Amino acid sequence: MADGGTHPTRIAFTTNWPDFRMLAGLLSVARRKHWQLLNLDHVGTTVFPLAAVDGLIANITDQVEPEVRRRIERWRCPLVNLSQTVYPWMRGPVAWVTHDDYAIGRMAAEHLAQRGYQHLAYYHNHHGELTRLHGGPRSRGFTEAGVAAGCQVHTLAGSALHDAADLMQTLARLPRPLAVMCENDYQASALCQFCHDYSILVPAELAIIGVEDDPYICPSNVPALTSVDVDREGLGMAAAETMAGLLEQRLAGDSVLIPPRTVVARATTGRCASPDPSLQQALAYIDEHFQDGIGVDEVVAAVGQSRASLYRSFQQHFGHSIAVEIAQRRIQRCCEVLSGSDTSLEEIALATGYSSAQHLRRSFQRVKGESPRRFRERTRQASREFDQDLYRRFHGQQALNRVLAEAKSAPKR
Repeated sequence: MADGGTHPTRIAFTTNWPDFRMLAGLLSVARRKHWQLLNLDHVGTTVFPLAAVDGLIANITDQVEPEVRRRIERWRCPLVNLSQTVYPWMRGPVAWVTHDDYAIGRMAAEHLAQRGYQHLAYYHNHHGELTRLHGGPRSRGFTEAGVAAGCQVHTLAGSALHDAADLMQTLARLPRPLAVMCENDYQASALCQFCHDYSILVPAELAIIGVEDDPYICPSNVPALTSVDVDREGLGMAAAETMAGLLEQRLAGDSVLIPPRTVVARATTGRCASPDPSLQQALAYIDEHFQDGIGVDEVVAAVGQSRASLYRSFQQHFGHSIAVEIAQRRIQRCCEVLSGSDTSLEEIALATGYSSAQHLRRSFQRVKGESPRRFRERTRQASREFDQDLYRRFHGQQALNRVLAEAKSAPKR
């Protein structure tokens, strides 16, 4: 608690990977609880000494500053650790909130297998601390999911920045096309640059998927980088809720794993594992122009191949026609908008290449087996259930019941 109620509850936080999305999650809870957040990465412990705060949310690893460690060791107040490491000097109330690395690895492998890649590789950078902290469970999840999908899973060790020659020799021994999971987006971007320097085609020869969906690295990478969205905001929210539990002495020693949200597919994993340049060109054209109301004729003209030949390629690699591929791409985008916004069907139809909302409804029903309205309701319900489960974990069933009752009795606007 704060000292005699003379100041608001002060929660300090420090990480080795500052991320505005995690901060947004922290702030959403801190505002509701009227906390004062102190960013030690910016102000340091000299401005706000740890003795003056009520709790610390931190990424405690071997790289933590010695002065911060000594203060935590003496301090013994609630600590939420954002890494999976355990140290004997953590003597106060401690809980762990981390990303589910095993699930992250599985999600990446399943995405690559769905794209048709038969040869997968997990890229270990033996120069980085990320390998030690996350490599085990991520690699295991990636390998198990890849094998379950019928893929051959390889190991790729080295560094595109430090061991280019060794990395090139390893890649030369592995089959192509090869799909590689990197431990983060920075490493994935470096591997893309390595491929460019050594004339390795991405994604035709080497597909690449990163982790974190960095909003600066991924869209600006050439080509744009596919990445696993690990839900940084959810991590921040869960860390703050866990801290509340420690302060209220409801939690101690808990370990919370935050599942990844989704794979944000971009150009580095292409749309299939085929080295056929005409097929890759057709898929790239569909990705870029599906919202413009294009049809099969436009795709054939863009590729410059006969309609019959391109049709055979689609049937061989996907088991469906060019028209079905266009429809699936539009429906995929519709699903993203439906689940993440309140945009009307009329607006979605215009933004995804449909002539009308009625045309969208018919196509959506045919492809997904349910109406757009039902899909939106179902995904919203799943999201609400996840939020309620998280709230129940930190506050208990009775508190959740009160919140639900208040929401039900509140006047509708």
